[in-house]
Amino acid sequence: MYAQLAADLDGATLNPEPRLRAKPRLIGQRVANVLSPEIVTGELQFGLDVRVPGAVTAVLARPPNVNSKLAAIDDAAARAIPGVLAIEKLAQGVAVVAMDFWTAQRGKSALQTTWQLDGASELSSERISRRLRSALDEPPTFVPLDHLPPDATDAEQARIEAVYEVPYQAHAAIEPTSAIAEMRDGKCTVWMATQNISHIQRSVGTALGIDRSAVDVRPQTMGGSFGRKYHPEAAIEAALLARRLGKPIRVIWTREDEIHNGPHRPAQVGRLTAVLGPDKLPRSLELHWAGPSYFITKPQDVERIRARRGGMDGSTVEGMVPFLYPVPYMKAAQHWMDFGIAVGSWRSTAHSFNTFFSESFVDEIAASNGEDPIALRLRWLREGEEFDRKRLPKEAYDPPFDRRRLERVIERAAEISEWGKRLPKGQGNGVAVQFAYQGYGAAVARVSVREKEIVVERVWIVADVGTVVNRSAAEQQLYGGFVFGLTAAIKSGLTVREGAIEQSNFHDFALLRSNEVPQIDIEFMESSEAPGGLGEAGVPLAAPAVANAVFVATGKRLRTLPLRVA
Repeated sequence: MYAQLAADLDGATLNPEPRLRAKPRLIGQRVANVLSPEIVTGELQFGLDVRVPGAVTAVLARPPNVNSKLAAIDDAAARAIPGVLAIEKLAQGVAVVAMDFWTAQRGKSALQTTWQLDGASELSSERISRRLRSALDEPPTFVPLDHLPPDATDAEQARIEAVYEVPYQAHAAIEPTSAIAEMRDGKCTVWMATQNISHIQRSVGTALGIDRSAVDVRPQTMGGSFGRKYHPEAAIEAALLARRLGKPIRVIWTREDEIHNGPHRPAQVGRLTAVLGPDKLPRSLELHWAGPSYFITKPQDVERIRARRGGMDGSTVEGMVPFLYPVPYMKAAQHWMDFGIAVGSWRSTAHSFNTFFSESFVDEIAASNGEDPIALRLRWLREGEEFDRKRLPKEAYDPPFDRRRLERVIERAAEISEWGKRLPKGQGNGVAVQFAYQGYGAAVARVSVREKEIVVERVWIVADVGTVVNRSAAEQQLYGGFVFGLTAAIKSGLTVREGAIEQSNFHDFALLRSNEVPQIDIEFMESSEAPGGLGEAGVPLAAPAVANAVFVATGKRLRTLPLRVA
């Protein structure tokens, strides 16, 4: 479409000062998705629907974790299955190539493989948790910010400290990832549903040893992604097999592959320590993270980040450095660890756990003060002493921040949710706020706890994301993002046993069902500011809003996801 537009404009004389409509016809209105009819009728083609003449299908028997190596294989039974064309060993696993997917799956099931785990078989979720928590007291890998007052450790001062934890988390998109690759004349064509064409080009080019310009990526519609289809594994595997076998190859990751092998949101433990001043607002704040990282996939990456990024892993500290609320003194330290579980981008990236850490902690400060949680947030924003931003690492993402815009969304969320209204026993309202993707958001969740079951009854979300271009799409993004975050908050997380992820499909990695989704009311603040991001903005608000509501309903402070009332 854009190429056709460029061709139509070739040689045209454009008005250097075009006049805009006094009243835009579409901006700010509700506009239906033009693809809706094709989606409803099943006519829309997704990545898994692509057909390339002559293409055959491959699935891989994959190692239980990234540190495993193939020790032995017996493929005689797989080769004997009619329609199985080849068995190929790759660094990523053992590929079974067949005429169609189901034959390839039968061949994969017939393989007998033995993996060398190198001690990983002793790894479990419990051991990972203990190791992460103990790492908080060990020397950190990175200290991107170290500016605490000399008296920060003075035992006489009022201190609040809490440790929070999130598990590995799957994307669980309805459409698993897949790719078709074809090699011709030293060039590679890839058909794939992807979020990042250039990343696929670079990755496939590197794997094949050819220039990225020789990789032609033809993007397809995604049946859900949430960060998963940013990653290039399927394209690399398809390209390697296509070159080796001399024909177009489709590689399909099954849902079991995706849930077992990731890449997942990393497990993370966060410890926050605040020293309160006479006004009961934090005078200093110390932040520690322990866990894997989106950016660091091997030990060599640690030195790369130290050398090229000034010792700051933005993929872990974003949303916390700089801190949302004004605090004059801060220290941030990251303790990187790797457990052989593949990790990668997950919807809202580090905001997904950092907002849970920070907004739960703000509520804990309010409880310690005997102060209303919304009143404390507003007071802190208005009266807190600002951190000297010149002390931030130069790599820190620090977009312009308007305190008043955040105050307005908090005030409006309190108003429409009737914050402060007396609720029946066992119910509670919880609040969470954020500034992310150059947008401001606040959510209030109303929760009931019934026989230890957390039921989210209703949610109010208020957002200031600047000019809202398509109101329907904007509401859908906030709605869908919050529901996605709610699944991770109260429903499912990944667990590790004997060095591998235990879950495999929706029977043991449950998504939030339609009858479990609360009523969600969404309101946008009118604004003429530039549009901010919305695709990920709803996700981080869910966990802290619900956790804070559970505290009001039960008096129990839950600091680990998914939330469980013991």
